[in-house]
Amino acid sequence: MIQKLLIWNKIIYLQLKRILTYFVVLLHINSNILSLNSMLKSQTNYTPKSLTFLHGTQAVKDGIFIYSSNYNQIGNNEIELNRYAGIHLYYKSRYNHIYNNTILSNEVYGIVLHGGSISVWCNYNIISNNTIFNNGWSGIATGYEDGSGGIDNLTIKNSTIYGNGHYGIFIHAYSYNVTIEECIIYNNSEAGVYLQQSDKNQINRNTIYSNEKGIVVINGSK
Repeated sequence: MIQKLLIWNKIIYLQLKRILTYFVVLLHINSNILSLNSMLKSQTNYTPKSLTFLHGTQAVKDGIFIYSSNYNQIGNNEIELNRYAGIHLYYKSRYNHIYNNTILSNEVYGIVLHGGSISVWCNYNIISNNTIFNNGWSGIATGYEDGSGGIDNLTIKNSTIYGNGHYGIFIHAYSYNVTIEECIIYNNSEAGVYLQQSDKNQINRNTIYSNEKGIVVINGSK
């Protein structure tokens, strides 16, 4: 297990002609800091190489993929043009802090958090002071569709989220105790905040405007 690793001031990207893409993957890795990096994916057909910190290799389509990894700090990065998400937390990834990042123009999500099967949950993460915009589906999304795992105790705060294809923040099924506070959320195509089959959430002191709908709560969300 790799711990207490610092990655900073790296240019991680693909130029159109000669430099290969690098992604960052954290798999079963704890207490690291990724800061002051630029992680971009060009829309060309080059085969990417991976900058990985894991046991083995794994094909990724995210700027940063965090799998079953805890107490990591992801801050002060620029992340854009990835095929799925800018930052993807999955499985038992807990107590991670994502802060001060600029995340834009990813094909599906800016940041997405998923649990896993057999009651595996992605818990106690914090997303703060990020600027997230122009992502294909939503700026931030959570949940696990079949109910076998999900999200609990997530805090989203002090972030600016705008111009995303459907939602600013999409809180999907089996997401519990999500707190959204002091965010600025605007110009998202369908809703600023969308809650579906998710309970015990709090939305406090946000500025939400110029979305098709401000806050949508459906299918038993509380």
